[in-house]
This record gives sequence, C-alpha cells and structure tokens, in this order.
Amino acid sequence: MSAIIVASTRQDEAIATEINQFIAHYPPLVHDRRTVQVQVHAGEVSVSGNVLSPSTAEYLLHHVQEMSGVKSVETEHLVDDQHLRLNIARMLPPGVMIAMLRQGQVVLTGELPPQTDLTGLLAAIGALPGVRQVVNGFGG
Repeated sequence: MSAIIVASTRQDEAIATEINQFIAHYPPLVHDRRTVQVQVHAGEVSVSGNVLSPSTAEYLLHHVQEMSGVKSVETEHLVDDQHLRLNIARMLPPGVMIAMLRQGQVVLTGELPPQTDLTGLLAAIGALPGVRQVVNGFGG
C-alpha cells in the first residue's frame, strides 16, 4: 500500500506575523516598527521601509532568512539612515546641512547659496529612495 505524502508549507500569514513580532520586540527595531513594511507571498518575503542603521537592517535580513518557511528575502527597498545621509550629502550645495534625519524624515538648514533652486533641491532629495519627507529648515 502506498501512502500519499503531502509536503506542508508554512502559511504566509504565519511568517508575516513572526517577522512583525520580531520587529516589535527586538530592541533596535522597536523604533523602526512603524516605518518597516513586510509582505509575504508563497514564502518569498519583501521587506521595505526605513531603519536607523545598516547593522539593524543586516540583522533583520539574517533573522528573517533563518525563519521556517522563508524561501527568499528581498530588501531592495529597505533603507537605513546612515546610507541615506551619505546620498543626501552628495546633493547638498556648500553651506547646506542636514539638521536632522530619522527614518527617512529630513530637515535641511544652513546658509543657502545665492541662486540655489531651493524648490528643485527639496524635490530632488524627496525623490531619493527612502526619503519620506523633506522639511525646509531655512526659515524666511
């Protein structure tokens, strides 16, 4: 007599729940829980959003890869503030500074050079992957 063997796979919802619980309870990720999104489809996990540091992103990726039922993890749209700060800094004219950057929210300040297209600068920075909001801190 032959038996039918059914391979069981873990449900996507259970994987997503485990990942979200990890994010909610792992101390470095607790502050990022509102800015990180997780989607699971057929065991393939996509993590996007903002985290504070690259080491937190790496730890999250490693932990998720080890979870039961996870086939792959895509983090192309997961951005950390340290890398984002470097990308923004390359775009800034002399005298302009990043006053604050946290989880993709950017505040610019400093001395705006004459003939600087502030609207264009703010739009260009706002278009960078991972930037959620740009605030003009120049006053006036």
